[in-house]
Amino acid sequence: MNKKKLFIFPHAIGGASSYINLEKQLNHLIKVKRMEYPGHGSRFKEKLMCSIKDMADDAYVQIKDSLESGYCLLGYSMGGLVCYELYHRIKKDKKRLPDVIFLMGVEAPCSVNRIFDCDNMKMEQAIKILKDMNATPNAILDNKDMMLLLFDLVKNDYKAIEYYEPTDCDIGKIESKVLLIHGSKEENLEKSQMEWSRYTSTECNRYIFNGDHFFLFGQENSIAKLISDEILNYGKVCEAL
Repeated sequence: MNKKKLFIFPHAIGGASSYINLEKQLNHLIKVKRMEYPGHGSRFKEKLMCSIKDMADDAYVQIKDSLESGYCLLGYSMGGLVCYELYHRIKKDKKRLPDVIFLMGVEAPCSVNRIFDCDNMKMEQAIKILKDMNATPNAILDNKDMMLLLFDLVKNDYKAIEYYEPTDCDIGKIESKVLLIHGSKEENLEKSQMEWSRYTSTECNRYIFNGDHFFLFGQENSIAKLISDEILNYGKVCEAL
């Protein structure tokens, strides 16, 4: 039996290693590829990309030869924007479209918060961003050497978000099944679902888990079950048609 492929795109500042636990909890029939942005994680020696569309193009080069059979995309926060642009890149090249796109903690492209002034960002602002994200240990935030390394990542990724110019939804709506997954403490949940509906040709289903923006971490098991069921059940529905 051919395994379903799932490509995972990390949040801003994050790396592929952040999703190891999620991968471990997914059904064994799902083949996972945790994507890495240039300048992040295992690709830290490469030049950073400060454009969402450039990140999507980079991802497309990596996966374009693996799209001949069923696959899904998962994007967390900034990774969801990368997935949106990647979808349009895939469609432009007339490749097979993803079966399901999981958008976790992602605002619709038209609603992305761009108030960062990254060109003038100071270390204190970067530290505040990381603290507000509630996903960086204090031991790192208090370590000057570690923060010097993280500063370039923070500035780069938030600059990519600040200057992001999304592909117009009028060019073509997403035809794949879309699932929105959010944390219960995130803001504007109803608005997010309504705005994402502008970008899809099918209904956007939404699931809410307890937690803030980084609700995934600490409850990978239950979220992995949802993702696994959606991916595997999609295949069964298609076979029945």
